[in-house]
Amino acid sequence: MVKVKNTLHNKLNDSIAYLPSGKYAIAVSGGSDSLALLYLCAKFSKDNFIAKSNSYLANDLGNLFQRVLSFAHKNFDGKIPALGELTTKDKEFLAHFDGLADRVVAHMNEYKVNKAIDEVWACVRLSNKYMEDQHPWTYKKEDPAKCGHILRVLMESFKFLACLTQPFIPTGAEKLIKQLGYEKLDISDLKELIDLETGKEFDKPEGVFMRIQAEEK
Repeated sequence: MVKVKNTLHNKLNDSIAYLPSGKYAIAVSGGSDSLALLYLCAKFSKDNFIAKSNSYLANDLGNLFQRVLSFAHKNFDGKIPALGELTTKDKEFLAHFDGLADRVVAHMNEYKVNKAIDEVWACVRLSNKYMEDQHPWTYKKEDPAKCGHILRVLMESFKFLACLTQPFIPTGAEKLIKQLGYEKLDISDLKELIDLETGKEFDKPEGVFMRIQAEEK
């Protein structure tokens, strides 16, 4: 079984070795977890890079984990909520994660880092959309079981996102993994779409990705 953190991260490092020194220096200034975002800057500039970092890391991924896990921790005693019967929308959402690891590995084996990132972030955005469409917070009082179910479905998707972002944002991904109650994750842990343990305790989450402030002109 391919180890996502080792083999794929090595491939990313191999690719980064060929970056122009100016781009590398700007990326490093944003932290090691920003390096892979260079591949998403079609027209490279420091401002564009900062915008990508804030959009992909702080907004799309970091805010998603923070909102869901903080709400779940507060309202379900710091334990993973129970899963109810999957609805059609639940199944359609989770189906996007079936085979995701294989697609990411295939792209990375061909050093297509941008396509691998696109695969993962497409699912990050789908998780955000599912959260907004299902709005679990509205069921907090009237139907806590449904509220917990929606949060649980999201947390199942988080396992995939935390694991498969390791090659690109190793420091942040490690923190996301621990927020789910795991010490480590690799692709062998992604065999099942539903795999979290109901009632397992997880720590109150803390912010992982800070926004980069652009210099005033």
